[in-house]
Amino acid sequence: MKKIYTLLFVSLITLVFNDLQAQQKPDKLPVYPGCEQSQDKMACMKDEILSFIGEEFNADLLKQIKDTKQMSMSIVFVIDESGNIENIRINSGYDSINKEMLRVIKKLPKIKPAESGGQPIPMRYELPLFFDTGK
Repeated sequence: MKKIYTLLFVSLITLVFNDLQAQQKPDKLPVYPGCEQSQDKMACMKDEILSFIGEEFNADLLKQIKDTKQMSMSIVFVIDESGNIENIRINSGYDSINKEMLRVIKKLPKIKPAESGGQPIPMRYELPLFFDTGK
């Protein structure tokens, strides 16, 4: 397991699900593998994704950031009707960090898609992250 330097996912970590089509509201939100029996599936999904990122992200890249003690990053992707991750957008302001996070997000497992009227629908997932760079 990779050694993680103070990789903090603190303050204002939020999880936002937005319908891609305004007319199509979900009856059921997406469910991360292992969260099926959780009473708060959204919180479980957030925790599991953050744990996955913490294990997979190469925190050594944070050493390259010399101008700030904390950095923020915006991660947005779509969970499609099949549960695949697509349309990934990452913005940290650092190309090397963006590429590494893209690599990690692409490794996420399939997620049970959201449903509307019993049919799977695509949903956008937004996750702002805050990292302590260790400075």
